[in-house]
Amino acid sequence: MGKGKCMTKAIILSAGLGSRLRPVTSDKPKALVKVDGIPLIDYAIQHCRHFGIRHFIINIHHFGEQIIQHIRERNYTDLLIEFSDESNALLETGGGIRKAGWFFGDCNEILAYNVDILTNLNLTRLIDFHREKKPLATLAVRNRKTSRYILIDESTRMVGWKNMSTNETLIKVVPHSRIKPYGFSGIQVLSPEILKIFETYPDRFSIMDAYISLCKENFILSYPHDKDFWMDIGKLDMLAEADKVLSENNFLKNTFH
Repeated sequence: MGKGKCMTKAIILSAGLGSRLRPVTSDKPKALVKVDGIPLIDYAIQHCRHFGIRHFIINIHHFGEQIIQHIRERNYTDLLIEFSDESNALLETGGGIRKAGWFFGDCNEILAYNVDILTNLNLTRLIDFHREKKPLATLAVRNRKTSRYILIDESTRMVGWKNMSTNETLIKVVPHSRIKPYGFSGIQVLSPEILKIFETYPDRFSIMDAYISLCKENFILSYPHDKDFWMDIGKLDMLAEADKVLSENNFLKNTFH
């Protein structure tokens, strides 16, 4: 670790409209939707905090002032929490990280965490994997059904992408082994060097589109974690299922809080 550097800083991606969670998100942001009485933003922060992360930036758009007020009321006195305001326009994941780039100038890696994810993924192991392999980015992935797959080879390197809705397949890297499709888990680690590349992109862009372009020339890795608990709370049915599962035994609360 360089002198004076923070090891890892996190961005919690909270700017989405939460359209698939309406009417729950008609009067609140997705980040404040509760599972077993706990807002999603607190699950994300406590998860990261449990693994030693103390520096956060949260991007906001939909009812963003509610997120700011909630964080102030939670009084996370041991944490540094900043906000990246996207009130004027949603920037997607890539653009959101690009806009918040000023926050990451003194860290060794960036943890990007979608706020609508619930998981007990060991973040230390994910980050250590990234440090050991030194790719441009490491994406947590799972063997699950999804409409869009990341294609990886047996070395865990991203070689392409497949859209199941259109059956479009893009192979950007000649694989040295059999290709496997995985679903992105909504958590990733990025090397700060990627911010220089993002500066060449428009203000708003999809990070997955960027990875599809970059994986041919740059080192984009995946980190499979099929044995972990994981749920995407982006839809009403999944919200109801998560609430049922965790209300019976909220092991995430017991572990991270």
